[in-house]
Amino acid sequence: MVWSIPLGELAGALAVSFTAGASTTALAAPPVQRPVGSRPTLPDAPPVTAPPVSDPSEDPSPPTLPPVEPPPASGPFVVAPAEPPAPPRTEALPPASVQAGDDELAPIADGKEAPLRNSDRLLRPTDHRRFFSLSAGGATSSSPIASYYGGSGMDFQAELAVGSHSKRRPTLGGAFIFQYRKGFATEVTLGGRVQWDKPLSKAFALYSATDLSLGLNIPLGYGGYFYPSVPNAIVSLGWGLKAVLANRLLLFFKPVGPGLVAPAYSQIFIKFRWEVGGGIGIVW
Repeated sequence: MVWSIPLGELAGALAVSFTAGASTTALAAPPVQRPVGSRPTLPDAPPVTAPPVSDPSEDPSPPTLPPVEPPPASGPFVVAPAEPPAPPRTEALPPASVQAGDDELAPIADGKEAPLRNSDRLLRPTDHRRFFSLSAGGATSSSPIASYYGGSGMDFQAELAVGSHSKRRPTLGGAFIFQYRKGFATEVTLGGRVQWDKPLSKAFALYSATDLSLGLNIPLGYGGYFYPSVPNAIVSLGWGLKAVLANRLLLFFKPVGPGLVAPAYSQIFIKFRWEVGGGIGIVW
């Protein structure tokens, strides 16, 4: 038969029996009785109340933000020194490239052409070597028959010249010439010419032109009649001034032009001749 004795009572009795002989003053612990099948109850927690929600429309002032401090600099702030302004550049005008015949351009500073005024641009040196010119003027008669009948007056003379300056020696040039003279005698001359153009200025296309011509003079008629005669040999020396405008237009004047004529007659003699004229042309 099994008795139902509570475990707490049994444990208390055993504890009293073991401690009774050891100490008479010790008191036995009262039995602890706990209700079977019940849980301890905790005190009620205070109710949690949510904070009141403020209406943004009721508070007209905007929220203030905390000041933002800049991050500390990693190093000292160094300001680069400003470069001093460059001094104004004064470019000299390019010197003359010799004359209408030079194949080298005028010197250029710093890869850029120097600014030119209108007057300087009009007479600036040119690098063009080839030229074509037409001139008109007068010349004494080269035929002894014309001198005998027509006197020593000046005949009208027109000249055409086409040539070029040397590539290695720009001051030197050569040309083919054709001359037509009309007076008592009508004559044409075919020949060649060597000329030397010396620059008078380094900034302007002005030149002193000296030439030496050698040709064959062919009389075609006298007194308005067609009557070809034996050709004559002619050699002449000339001097004048020349200018090139706007890098294209050629102007020249030749007041000095002495020459010698050698007619091929039975009595060989030499006649003096003088030419003067001026003209216009182009260079390219």
